[in-house]
Amino acid sequence: MASEAAEPRPQRRSFETLRVTPERDRVLHVELNRPEKRNAMNVAFWREMVECFQDISQDTSCHAVVLSGAAEPPVLGGPAGIDLMEMGSEFLMVSGEDTARKAWQLQQKIRAYQESFSVLEK
Repeated sequence: MASEAAEPRPQRRSFETLRVTPERDRVLHVELNRPEKRNAMNVAFWREMVECFQDISQDTSCHAVVLSGAAEPPVLGGPAGIDLMEMGSEFLMVSGEDTARKAWQLQQKIRAYQESFSVLEK
């Protein structure tokens, strides 16, 4: 009986705010990895979530993902929310010459950040 050759697993890239590890066969563990900030979502987080889950969507060896957050000490619940120290200016300093253009720019930023969660659904 001929044995099937195992599919090579894609090489995982490293992230600043996420840790991706194989949990079991066909299961990946994605861990929010900013415990010192209670996993507050910063600029890198928003970008890396999209990159990470786009990579996972192309990985035929992955059938399930466990998503969790690193914490020291362990706490219940998800991330602390948006890291306002880093992200505050992203929302307050929107470019544009008038209110309509500023609102449009802010809407574009919000849509880009929303993709960090939409990618999970996709």
